[in-house]
Formats: sequence, C-alpha cells, structure tokens
Amino acid sequence: MEDSKQSHRYCPWCGVGFLPTHKHCENCGSVRASGRMTAYLIPKKPWRKILYEQQPYPDNYFDETLFLQGLRRNTAHVPYEYWDVVVDSAVVVMQITTVTLFTALFLHTQQGTFSLSGLYTLCICMGVVGMAFRLLLQPYRSLSQFTSHVRSVILLFLFVWMLSPILQTLTESLSDDTIIALAISLFIVHLFTQDYSYLSGLSQKFTAPVSLNAAIFASIILVSRLPSIHHTFAMVLIAIELFALLPILRHIIKVYGTSMDLLFTWSAASITTLTFLPISTLFTIFFVVSLLSVTFVSPAWLINVQQYKNTIHGPWDEAIPTRTGANWKG
Repeated sequence: MEDSKQSHRYCPWCGVGFLPTHKHCENCGSVRASGRMTAYLIPKKPWRKILYEQQPYPDNYFDETLFLQGLRRNTAHVPYEYWDVVVDSAVVVMQITTVTLFTALFLHTQQGTFSLSGLYTLCICMGVVGMAFRLLLQPYRSLSQFTSHVRSVILLFLFVWMLSPILQTLTESLSDDTIIALAISLFIVHLFTQDYSYLSGLSQKFTAPVSLNAAIFASIILVSRLPSIHHTFAMVLIAIELFALLPILRHIIKVYGTSMDLLFTWSAASITTLTFLPISTLFTIFFVVSLLSVTFVSPAWLINVQQYKNTIHGPWDEAIPTRTGANWKG
C-alpha cells in the first residue's frame, strides 16, 4: 500500500527516468503520477503530425489508423487512346526514315548509281523546298532575320567546302568493318537520344545536341569513303539538311497541323522505300516491317502494359515545392 503511493521513477510512456523534483517527463512531457496504476489512468494526448510541439510518442511513431488514408495510386496516370498513339508515333517513323534515306543515298553514291550532278541537284532541291515550306508555314518576322539565316547557311556551306579535303581522308587508316560498326552505333545513339518532344511540337527549343552530333559524326565517317572531294562535300551538305535543318521544318509542320505532318512523314517513307529497293530487297522489307511495327504494334503494346502500372504516393513522399499564391516571387 505504501509502495502504491510513491511517485513513478520512470516515465510509463517513453521510459526516461524522473529526477526527485520532476513533475513532468523531460522527454515526452507526460505528467508524473503517483502509484503504479495512476499514470495509466491519465489520458494520453492524441498524436498530431507536427514538429513544433513535444508529444508523448516516439519520434518514428505514426498512427496506424491514419497511415493509409493518404494513400494515392497512379496519380500521374494518363490513359492513352490507340489511334492517338498511332498518330504520335509518326515522329519516330520519320526519324527512322531520315537515317535510312541518308544510308540509301550514301550506298547509291558509293556504288556509282547516283551521279555527282544528281547529288548537287538533290541538295539544292531539298534546300529550296525546305525554305519554301518554312516561308509558307512560318514567315520570317523581318527581312533582316531572313537574310541573317541565309548568311549563316552560306557560311556553313563554305566551311564544309573548306573541310572537305580533310573529311575525305579522315578514315583512311580504318577498315570498312570498323566504319560500318561505328556508323550503326552512332545512328542508334542518334535515334534513342533525339528530342522527340520538339519534333512533336510539345516544346519550342531543340535540346538534343548528343543526337545531332552522333548523326553528323556517323555521316562524316561514312562519306569519307566516297571517291572524291565533291562527293564528300555534297553528302555532308545532305546530312546537314537531313539531321540539322529538317527537324526544324518538321517541328513547324507538326505545329501547323497533324494531317500535313502525317502526309509528309509517309511520303518520305515511301520515297525512302523506293530508293532502297534497288540496293537490297531484304533490307527494304525489314525497313517496311519496322515502320509498320512502330506505327501499329508498339502503340497496342504500350496500351496493354498500362494495366500493370502501379505507382504509390502518400504522406511519406518528399515534399515538392510548388508556385502557389499571388505573392510568389521566383
């Protein structure tokens, strides 16, 4: 009986020892009670998710009844429609077509089935048609802007002409197998690192320098195998038009309208198929099957695997600052 009237020597909530003069626990703030059972009759404060107040709970405590109330699944899930994905796949189809078209032109030039005058004619026609589309769909704001772009293109062509003798002998010490393997690897890097957001019209700035550099480098090591400086110069110009200037035109066409983008994409794919057919029937079939797979099979697979997506979010996630309120100053 006498022992039951003595004050607790240890806090019944956190186990921290009391000093003789203490009336509250220094750790959790619980009231020091007398008797063995009295402390358990004192109601415990309900737990709150705050840090500015001492509570009679361990630091890692969380109310089990509230733990799953904040559970959220697939908060960023966007259901895809099959035909929308099919239309959006055109940017990938066009990129594969661009790489294949350049390869076909290189092989025709190397085999002698495409003359030097034909290369220069094709280069000029591509530039004129591209500029015409540019002026028609997105006119320049001023004459000075137009002349500045034309001046930049002319300087680039002159720079390529001066470097052509060096480029034509760049890979003399390398074998053909090494050149082919390196070019294939670089074109794969180009395809996987391309800025498809820009090509789809979702962004206004091209942000894929690795993709552009890989494509230009692959083109240079291929054209270094051509028989003359003039062939090298013409093919480098075509590579610049296909890999550096064409993405800008494709972005403009995509912003202008989806129908025109689809027409442009599949027209280029048809021309590329006809260009590659005399070189290799087997590769042409592989190219057509690849385009059809990217266009129709891959969207179906993407929509099918969406059912397995399961992301979990809740109060345990790290806080993400957002710009809210009229007084935000960035």
